[in-house]
Amino acid sequence: RFTDHTISEEPALRREIAQCRAKGCAVSLEEHSVGVNGVAVALDDAHSVSVAIPSPRFSDDVERRTIDALRDAAEGLSVA
Repeated sequence: RFTDHTISEEPALRREIAQCRAKGCAVSLEEHSVGVNGVAVALDDAHSVSVAIPSPRFSDDVERRTIDALRDAAEGLSVA
């Protein structure tokens, strides 16, 4: 565990992975560093693009806009 928010139990981790696959993105809420949230979108099976956002600035709106921007970036990178 990195923080108290780190998912470390196998069943919970498997559920989180399944949700990420279904949504096409991943969100980390202070799982690695307290005060930092992360949002990521897969480019392919081996690569992703992500951003870190300070927790106090993170909201549902910021999450949605970040996911949209990352998906646009991923699409642009896959075309390139």
